Amino acid sequence: MSHDLSTDVLQDLVQRIQRAAPETVRIILFGSAARGEMTPDSDVDVLLVIPLSLSEKQVIVNIYPTFRS
Repeated sequence: MSHDLSTDVLQDLVQRIQRAAPETVRIILFGSAARGEMTPDSDVDVLLVIPLSLSEKQVIVNIYPTFRS
């Protein structure tokens, strides 16, 4: 059985990322969520494109607390 992400959930995800890492250039959804093949055990895979001038570690530190709960 497939469990697709709703538009509201995707919009919330994007807004959380934009608040935590406003310098993000692009947010790419991939994996089972992107294919519409999520199961109850699925996670949501995202790739963030950030400027080269930013510290990857700092972006992770900023975003991690946003999704911890």
